[in-house]
Formats: sequence, C-alpha cells, structure tokens
Amino acid sequence: MAHCKQMAFIAGFFSCVLAAQAATIVFDRIPTHLQLFPRDSADSSQVVISGRVTSLGSNSVSAELYKNDSLWKSCITSLAYTGSSADFSMNFQLYSELAEYKFRIHIDDSLVTERDSITCGDIYLLNGQSNTRATDFQGLATFQSEWIRSYSTSGSDVSVDSLWGLAQGHIDHTHAAVGVWGLLLGKRLVETYGIPVCILNGAVGGTTIAAHLRNESNRLDVSTIYGRLLYRASKAGIEQNVKAIIWHQGENNTDATYAAYAASFHTLYDAWKEDYLNLKKMYVFQIRPGCGFDFQNNLREIQRTLPESYDDIEIMSTNGIVNHDGCHYGCSGYDQMAEWIFGLVAHDFYNSTDTIGIRPPNIQRAYYTTGTYDRIALEFDQPIVWPSNYLGNAMKNYMYIDGAYGAVDSGYVQDSTTVILNLSASSNGQRITYLPNWYYNGTATVFEGPWIRNPRGIGALSFFDFPIADSATTDIHYDEDTAPAHFRTACYPNPFNPVTTIAFSVSQTSTMRISVYDFSGRHIETLFNGPVLLGEHHVQWNAGAFASGLYVYRIQRNGKLVETRRICYLK
Repeated sequence: MAHCKQMAFIAGFFSCVLAAQAATIVFDRIPTHLQLFPRDSADSSQVVISGRVTSLGSNSVSAELYKNDSLWKSCITSLAYTGSSADFSMNFQLYSELAEYKFRIHIDDSLVTERDSITCGDIYLLNGQSNTRATDFQGLATFQSEWIRSYSTSGSDVSVDSLWGLAQGHIDHTHAAVGVWGLLLGKRLVETYGIPVCILNGAVGGTTIAAHLRNESNRLDVSTIYGRLLYRASKAGIEQNVKAIIWHQGENNTDATYAAYAASFHTLYDAWKEDYLNLKKMYVFQIRPGCGFDFQNNLREIQRTLPESYDDIEIMSTNGIVNHDGCHYGCSGYDQMAEWIFGLVAHDFYNSTDTIGIRPPNIQRAYYTTGTYDRIALEFDQPIVWPSNYLGNAMKNYMYIDGAYGAVDSGYVQDSTTVILNLSASSNGQRITYLPNWYYNGTATVFEGPWIRNPRGIGALSFFDFPIADSATTDIHYDEDTAPAHFRTACYPNPFNPVTTIAFSVSQTSTMRISVYDFSGRHIETLFNGPVLLGEHHVQWNAGAFASGLYVYRIQRNGKLVETRRICYLK
C-alpha cells in the first residue's frame, strides 16, 4: 500500500527498466521530461507512477513531487513480493497553472530516476497547408516558453521522435515545430489565462484536402498527414483531450477539385469526431485572394457556408490581414492571424466576455431597395465599415453583379449593419459577389484591399454569387430546386414574445434543418433536423431563455441553404 498525502489515478504512458544498485525496477507508467498532462474539468490532471521491482531485497519505492523546485508532496509504498517481484503504484494530482513539477523516484534510499519540467494544461491541434505550417521567413519568431509545449514532429521521422519539447515557431517539419501563429496563439493564451498549452501542428504545404483524409484501413498510418498527427496525439496520451482543431487549407483546391471540397471536408470532419472523441470546436480560416487557381471564389463560398451544416464549426476571415506577399505572411501577419483566432478560442473555452466583433462580418441578405432596381442593400450580421480607397482602388469596383464589375457607382454604410450600393443604372442582376477571384481588375496583381471590416478590424467574409432578392420582403433562395413552386415558408408572429412558429411546405420528401442564430452569427439552437414528407409542416421556437433582440433562422433543404430570415424577439 502506498502512503501519500494526496491520492488520485490516471492511466500512464511509458514502460522502462532502471537499476538502482542491486535492485531492478520496471516502470509501466511514469511521466517523461517536459510532458504536458491534459487539464480536466477540475483544472488538474491525475498522474500515476507504477511498475514492479524485479529483484529481492528492497523494502519500499517512494516518490517525491517538487513544484517549482520546492518539495510539495511525497508518497511511499511498501513492497510485497510475489516470487521475485513486487508491484507498486503511486498517485499524484497536478494542477493547471504556471508551475513545473519534478518527480524523484527512490528504491529504499537510492535515487532511481528524475523526471522534471512536467506541467498540466490544454491541447490544440493545427492542420492544413503552408499558412498553417506558417514558416518564419523573417527569423523573428525565435522565442520559446516553458509553458508552450509540443510533441514529436510532423516530419517523416515521426515514429522515431517520441520526445516532448518546448514549441518552436521559427522552423518547420522538425521537433516541436508549431509555426509562427501557432506559437503566438499559445503565447497569447498563456499570458492571458495562466494555463500551459500543448500545440501539435501537422500541416504540409501545397496539399489538397484529399491528401489530409484518413486511411480508413489504418487510421495511424504515419505515411499520411492525418495518420501522423493522430499518431503523435496518441503517443503523447492526449488524443481524447483535444479542445479544438484549427484548419487553414484550400489554396490547392481552387482548381476544378473545389467541386468535391464540401464532400471531402465532411469526410474529414467525421474522422476528427471519431478519433478525437472530446473535440469541442473546429475553427476554419476562409482563404483570401492569393496563390491558387481559377476557382478561388467558389472555394471561399464553400468555406463561408460550412457553419450552416456544422454546429461546432466557426469561420475566421483572413481578408485584411497584413504583411501578405500574395501567398504567405510575414510575422506581423501571422501575429494578426493568431490574435483573430484567439478571440474565438478565448470566448469558447475561457469564458471571455470580450465578444464584440470577435467574429468576421458575414452577409445575411441582399435585395433591391427601389422599384427602379438601381440600389442594392447588403445586410450583414454585425456593424461594418465601408473602406476608403486603397492604392487608388475603390471598393465599389470589387462588387460584382452577375460576375461583372462597373455597375456600382458608390457605396456607404447605413444603420451600421447594411451596405448600400448605388448603381449607375437600373439592373436586372440576380447575384452579387464581394472580392475578385484573384487579381485587381484588369491586372495580374494580387488583390490586397480595400476590405470591408467590422469596427474591430476583422475583415468580412467574402461571398460569391449571393442571390439578390427583388425587395427586403422577398425571401432569399439559393438554388433553383428550392424556388417557390417547390418550397414555401412563413414565420408568425414576428415580432414575437416568446414563441414564434416557422411554417414551411415542400412538394416532395426532403431532409430539412432549421437553426436559429443570434445576430452576431453564433448558433443558438437547432429546431429541427430530419426528413419530412410532402405537405405543410410547423416548427415552434420558444425564446424565453434568451435575451430580447434580433435573431436569424436558417433553413436547409437536402443540405443546401434555402432561406435566411430575421426575426425579432420583444419581451
């Protein structure tokens, strides 16, 4: 029996054999140098040291636990031999704080081994292409922190690198490399919340999403990008404690392969949810005009609409991030990328109350405001700022109606959340796009602004072929299959207190999903998700548990968004 001041339990990780004078000890579970243990809901981690002494003559095994080099706890277990061996097990609880722990293990009075610089904190995974790898081309991200850890390498030698280390931002595809913005995100979390972090970065530059899919016959296949990252998480003992995956990829799918991107992402999403069972969030960066091919707009639109299919995904913009060379970023750009994603992580996992403008503005509706069809309103989900000209380029020229520029005479913001576009003539345009595919109009120069932003400076998500309704009261439809002959809807009462009814009718069996969002774009509740027969159907929403204000409901039919409508809850 072990005699300790505090007792706890966890499954451990390593087995090794050590000799202390005449005694031999075999460890089944023991921490390793620089290891980070995952933080649980009690802000701690339970650690066990166990094994057996395989030679006669010893009386006890003991462990001393030091916290920041001061003796903090001790534990001793008497040995009871069965034949020539005696088992032992000792348990400790580490706390998630800016503290390093050290274990000293003894047989009787002889020191067997020391394991130091051990801590407890949170786990994040990064993956994607070169802007996740985030190479430090300027040699500026050379700092390291004892509170930002990583494990092994994303390189081909992953199976022979079984060491923990301090995260590195200035090199890539080597031991403990996490990329520039990965390191900066870790730094921001540590400095703000005083909790150590582990970051694993598995990104590989120049890859399509297909290259990131799991080998279904061997999920730990280290010849695959997916398998290497999962292998690292598994060997580190953290795969069931990952809080979030951050994904920045897509440039290499801006050719004809964009058409399969949504299906491939769904496959990847399902694999993540299966292999990282406690995964809570996925953050996806929407790519920007830059390196890639001819279907960048198409790919960006797929990324923009991902949260309409997945409640646990949030999109972050890259539009307007500084120090962009047409493909990658300098350190100041990656610093801004880390800062923008930090706001979402801080809100979702650390109860941050700094929530205003932490998400990118996202288009909600577009419609003509006059009977002469010479003015268009673009409604966003939050306040936005119409930009000044940038290097002689006006924002009005990068609003494309039915794919063409030049129809917009001027633009401005009305009522903080709505862009008004004055057209040079009446238009019968049906769809509008924000931002060019790649270049400034009529040039071969990569577009670098101007950008629509929120007051916090985060760039609005780009949108492509977004439908323009005839008026503010016309419903938004995204696909010919969901034209009024096939799909009708109504919401009543609106405004309401506290219950409203969403009625819809379909002319054929369909799979429907109805979700409610607050006006910042945060998912509130899924009201319905499943198959319906032809005919009329009704779904009620009781908003009694929520604050008064504007909300948005979105309806998907057979996986495609068919309507977005604002509703007003007035207590």
